[in-house]
Amino acid sequence: MRSIKSPSPFNRILTAVLSLTLASGGTAVHLASQPTLTEPQERILDSATQSAPWAPPPCLAYSAV
Repeated sequence: MRSIKSPSPFNRILTAVLSLTLASGGTAVHLASQPTLTEPQERILDSATQSAPWAPPPCLAYSAV
């Protein structure tokens, strides 16, 4: 019987990188094809992102540097 050779670490990493790249590209294309947000959806999104801990303070959010 012949023993099955496992893929090299390079091939595993390459496969993982290509898979993630294709998945993120597919997700981007899917999201780009969605209809635009309605006014109530925009308000909900704005209120959620403004109160998020990672959001910049309002005084820095739109400053021209």
